[in-house]
Amino acid sequence: MDNTRELILQLRNDYEYYVTKSTDGTYSFETWDAWNSKAGELLLQIPNFAALLRLVRLVRPETGIDDFNILRQCTSVCELGLVIHADTALSLLEEWSELEHLKVWSSSDCENRPVVRIQDFCKCHRIETIQLSGVDVDELGFKWISNQTGLKSISFTKSAYGGLQWIPTENMIEKISFQELSIGPEISALTRCKNLKNLSVSSCTVSAVPEDFEFLRDSGIRELEMSFSNVNDSHLPALSAAPHLSVLTLEKSNVTASGLRQLPAFPVLERLYIDISMLTEESVGYMSECPKLQDIKVFAWDRPVEKRLIQLLRRKCKQCEIMVYSS
Repeated sequence: MDNTRELILQLRNDYEYYVTKSTDGTYSFETWDAWNSKAGELLLQIPNFAALLRLVRLVRPETGIDDFNILRQCTSVCELGLVIHADTALSLLEEWSELEHLKVWSSSDCENRPVVRIQDFCKCHRIETIQLSGVDVDELGFKWISNQTGLKSISFTKSAYGGLQWIPTENMIEKISFQELSIGPEISALTRCKNLKNLSVSSCTVSAVPEDFEFLRDSGIRELEMSFSNVNDSHLPALSAAPHLSVLTLEKSNVTASGLRQLPAFPVLERLYIDISMLTEESVGYMSECPKLQDIKVFAWDRPVEKRLIQLLRRKCKQCEIMVYSS
């Protein structure tokens, strides 16, 4: 008799170990608690649990992950989400060769950014996405990232990204995101990412000068976000050099209405997302000169909206779908 359902309920009710069985017969496992040996015995009673476990989320394991020894057997896990509060080694998981998605965050009570040794996944070469938030990786970690030839997306939030120079030019990365960071000349290393299609710089302090964005000229970037940052008018000529850029987000940046005179220089711009402070009669004129522009979003969360300007925008840019977001 299959008692899987009863075991899953007992794990949830007695130990707050959450196991979910998918329609395809595979399992996911999540807990906010430390390792419990009795709960581990129950996990092993679930038919083929180790072989069919695909997703693992461990949130602030107080004693680290080494106590979760059962995970050593779960070599078919495809996705790991880990919240840590101290430097963490992952040698327990060195046999994981099927991992495709890795997400590591630091807990909110961390005074300093903990280091996670992602290079401990020494048999893993199938990673497609990496998200790092409030954690750092060392040089060996970035070298491990550089060996993930199938990596398509990587995100840094409050995490050091200085190891970008280790990324080989033959990489397949299509999306990179920076959030709550200081963006300096290191960003020029993205010239290595010839397949990059989506670049997001959000809530960042940008000290990189326009010349540091020269890599856009030879890039395939189609979507570029520079929101909630201090990107300004001087950066726009460099951004407009991206020959395939069709989506540009400038919400809450330091770009002015006058700076938008650069818009007609964006050769294939189709969607533009701006802050209400950038909307003037002058900037409406610049937007009307963008022949491929189809979609304009204006964000006015903290400022009044001049209906006159919105009406002018609709009249001048008849080909565009125009949306205004206000509080």
